[in-house]
Amino acid sequence: MGSYVRVWPADYNWHSVGEPAQFSAPTVTAEYRYSSEPTPHYDQGYHYEQPSEYNRIQSNFEYRDSPLDYIKAPPPKAPVEWFIRFSKNVFYCLTPSPIAKGNQEENKYFFIFIKIQKKSYYLPWLVSMTWLAAGQQGHESQQVAQKRGLTEVFRWGNIDFAYPSSAARDAAIKSGLFVPESNLPLGLEVYENRLFVTLPRWRKGTPATLAWVPLDSPLDSPPLNPYPSWDWHVPGDCRGITTVFRLNVDDCGRLWVIDTGSEDILGSLTTTCPPKILVFDLKTDRLIARYELPKKQVKEGSLFTNIIADVVTCKKTYAYVNDVFRFGLIVYDLENNKSWRVENPYFFPEPLKSVYTHDGLKWRWNDGVFGFALSPVEGNRRFLYYHAMSSWREFRIDTSVLHNETRATTSPDAVELLGSRKRTRGNSSGQSMDRNGVLFYNLILQDAVGCWNSYNGEYSPEAQGIVDVSNVTLNFPNDLKVDHEPDQSVWVLSNKLHKFLYSKLDPNDFNTRILTMKTADAVKGTPCEPGYVIPAKKTRQCNEL
Repeated sequence: MGSYVRVWPADYNWHSVGEPAQFSAPTVTAEYRYSSEPTPHYDQGYHYEQPSEYNRIQSNFEYRDSPLDYIKAPPPKAPVEWFIRFSKNVFYCLTPSPIAKGNQEENKYFFIFIKIQKKSYYLPWLVSMTWLAAGQQGHESQQVAQKRGLTEVFRWGNIDFAYPSSAARDAAIKSGLFVPESNLPLGLEVYENRLFVTLPRWRKGTPATLAWVPLDSPLDSPPLNPYPSWDWHVPGDCRGITTVFRLNVDDCGRLWVIDTGSEDILGSLTTTCPPKILVFDLKTDRLIARYELPKKQVKEGSLFTNIIADVVTCKKTYAYVNDVFRFGLIVYDLENNKSWRVENPYFFPEPLKSVYTHDGLKWRWNDGVFGFALSPVEGNRRFLYYHAMSSWREFRIDTSVLHNETRATTSPDAVELLGSRKRTRGNSSGQSMDRNGVLFYNLILQDAVGCWNSYNGEYSPEAQGIVDVSNVTLNFPNDLKVDHEPDQSVWVLSNKLHKFLYSKLDPNDFNTRILTMKTADAVKGTPCEPGYVIPAKKTRQCNEL
């Protein structure tokens, strides 16, 4: 389209810049190229590519397609600003940001567009480039800190499993028991040196729905080990495990699993076994509790996808299970081996927040109560934080209410509305709270991880921060956990679920990723940092009718 690129040295004096059309800075000009051959205008041999994982560039103002989505080049000795001129009086500013690969930085850079709408107002947007490239939005400039984001631990294209032999693997593929493209991890947990992942039986061909890998694996894409063994994943055997979406590790070293009992979820959605709670001792990997949900607590169309354990003592423990499709909460009392169902209007989705648009795809989910997190215990009080997937609002309820069957089922006003994430953050999936009262949560449509410090102020956009954002490594961040280590870390699983469900994943691309970061580092430079003072809200004057 006849556009061109201007490149200025890093030490160029931007204060002397006048109108964009009058730039007199030294320039190097190059036309857009899709070829992988070096552009002849560049002595350094830069060239342009447009891989599938960089189809759009997001700015604080708008989305804009561009053939210059991605540049692969030798690392510059100093930062370079790029300017694209799309028409006579409209300029866009681009700032390169290295893409992190573990603790290494690849020689690849992504760019963020900022539209220059006021010719004499260049400098503020140039300054904000670093903030945007670090994952911050314009209205969060006061939170910005130079820090490295989440570190990638593992990444997979197609999932593979650790079969006893290559012959066993080949036989599973031939029989249809293992179809690599049918497997997509969804939930995660971490305990000591093990990472656990769940693989719901979306389609036929998932040989194991719960698996693990050692955290010290030298492989970027290690094969998954069925948990606790292959014997637990025999199709149609209700003594084993059928389908798991999410799981939870408690303070007593136990793994809590909610088995939905369903198979072929995207196809015939067959319920082959009763939904059940399974509890494993992670020191021995032996089953220590098994509880089938009573039929009267399971409605037609129920789907139980999340569980969290509330430990009073290792004997006196409660578990909370969501019914995402029939908008209920199951409370399980481990000590007395009984459960009760709680219903509340605040478990429902919001119809206006049920339409999702991301990466050119649009769909509708009517998912109710979904993400769980438990607060630290203070003065014998503890809160269960939760939200519906199709909602921007966050709620909490005193767990002492849930522990009492009568109060739990007759006290609808015990639920407290905390506030809203508003449009700037939108829908959230998994969440977890650390020992310092910081709530971390995934922002699925922003490809980001957010945070809120429950000790710093009310649940409002001004009090919420962004830990990291990336349309590559965090493309649809699905599950999130904070571990139980003395020095806690936040763990995130991203999996491009929207593309898996409504489009098609590229088997040659990395579709599922595991990322982590110390919680203390994650909050630095955000409103979630301890002691951060939330700015007072500006009052809005209302005109009389």
